[in-house]
Amino acid sequence: MKAVRVIVIIYLSAGTLGFTQDLATIGKQKPVQYSGSLSATTGLYSGHGMQYKRDPYSYVINASLNLRLYNTLDLPFSAYICKNNNSYTQPSFNQFGMSPRYKWVTAHCGYRSMQFSNYTVSGMTFLGGGIEISPSQSPVRISALYGRFSKPTPVTDSAAIQSVTPTYRRMGYGSMITAGDRKNFLSLIFFRASDDISSLPPEAGGTLVTPQENLVTAINGSMQITQYLSTSGEYAFSGYTTDTRMPETNQHPYALGNLYTPNNSSSVSSAMQQSLTYSRSNWSLGISYKRVEPGYQSMGASYMLNDVSDYLINAAKSFYAGRIQVSANSGLQHNNLDHKQSSSERRVVVAMNISYSITEKLTLSGAYSNFSTGREPESISIHDTMHFAQITANRELGADYSFGKEKYLHNIRISGSLQTANTLNETATMVQTMNTTVINGMTGYSLTLTKPQLMLNPALTYNVSRTPNSDEIATTGPSLTAVKWLIKKKMQLSAGISALNSYSGNRLDYTMQIFRTGWNWKITRHHSFRINHALRIRQQTNNKHATENTGTITYQYQL
Repeated sequence: MKAVRVIVIIYLSAGTLGFTQDLATIGKQKPVQYSGSLSATTGLYSGHGMQYKRDPYSYVINASLNLRLYNTLDLPFSAYICKNNNSYTQPSFNQFGMSPRYKWVTAHCGYRSMQFSNYTVSGMTFLGGGIEISPSQSPVRISALYGRFSKPTPVTDSAAIQSVTPTYRRMGYGSMITAGDRKNFLSLIFFRASDDISSLPPEAGGTLVTPQENLVTAINGSMQITQYLSTSGEYAFSGYTTDTRMPETNQHPYALGNLYTPNNSSSVSSAMQQSLTYSRSNWSLGISYKRVEPGYQSMGASYMLNDVSDYLINAAKSFYAGRIQVSANSGLQHNNLDHKQSSSERRVVVAMNISYSITEKLTLSGAYSNFSTGREPESISIHDTMHFAQITANRELGADYSFGKEKYLHNIRISGSLQTANTLNETATMVQTMNTTVINGMTGYSLTLTKPQLMLNPALTYNVSRTPNSDEIATTGPSLTAVKWLIKKKMQLSAGISALNSYSGNRLDYTMQIFRTGWNWKITRHHSFRINHALRIRQQTNNKHATENTGTITYQYQL
């Protein structure tokens, strides 16, 4: 008999316990509130004519409980029990944080994250403290933080170095001063972080990574120029040193004494974004520009895409009292801003969406998008010239028509899409092209009988894919689904059947029939029970066939 896997995970807010509450009202709150659920699922599986894809028998138990103290502190617990595991994990409170608030002052303690701007402090979790001061009667707001952004990770086992990267202890601090209101403001941002060279000895991996240092300054703001015209933007500088052990140099233009001590491994780069939006009641137009220089980094941001320049324009318009909605956007993006890479890449994006509510019953929709990528060599060589281009276009059309009276409700849906991808790869001696086409189509009808509470949904699907040097692959077939409600919609019975034929070229490759049944019963407000079953039968043209049976039984209790 196989061992039983038991995993019990007790976590606090997905690994972080936190609360934000006005302490002035805490005495008026309920001492304890609770919510949660318990569910148990058993899975059964059998197969014939193929290798088993899963265990014939399985079970999963999920439990969750959330205790809320004084409408302030959340204590969420969860347990997960399943088959085939013998490990056990004790409760862990290793990421604890809180953000109590009193009037216009919010404090952050423990494991927290704060947001200054996109290019300075954004999304990084740190262990330390922070404060946000936002007086309601004052135009000035202040934010500050200090903490550990990375803990030291020594690695002494030579085998572990292959999978674990040693890290230094990284400490950082920063502040942001903002003047103005929500629509018109200007923020000055400062952030500095550095690695503690003594936190990672050479024998623990200190020779594999280098201690680094970073100083970021930025200006961030927004302005409502007129009633309809607004603009926002950010401009940031980052000084980044990749190895603080190298000799310092005072000749660097970004030398700021003890604040930032650059050396020969230091570099300075910038990032900026600017947008302008004009918005009226039934239309809007916006343009934006973003430029992030190569090598731009911030130790306060979890991810940063650099070496990119991006232009974007977007527009939206509604007609006939909102019955027609049209939106479009187009953008141009390219890299290799310093021309130091061997090739440059350009991307062009064009997209459009339209929706037309002809009547309350009939709606038409359409969409078009085009993504093109081109790569050109930075320096031209007669014997080593390469051009690469790829264009992907997607077109979608859909129609939805609903009609009927109170007892009989009808709905007809038709949709289709066409995707094409064209690739050109050209060198001085060879030209390669590849064209791919994918077509999808679906038509469906549903009939709802309100008095017997019954719904019927027949549908037909068609998919085809064409690629060079291979046969066309097409899959088509009908399906029918029926749903019946009982006991004032507390019980639901469902059944469905699908028949698919797959063709390769002009010959039939295989057929597949899928039978589904389901039973869902909401016994009371707290208890529910459901059973699902699926049978798949696949018949090959060479008389080989395979069957799969899948079933689940689930009970759920809701607090």
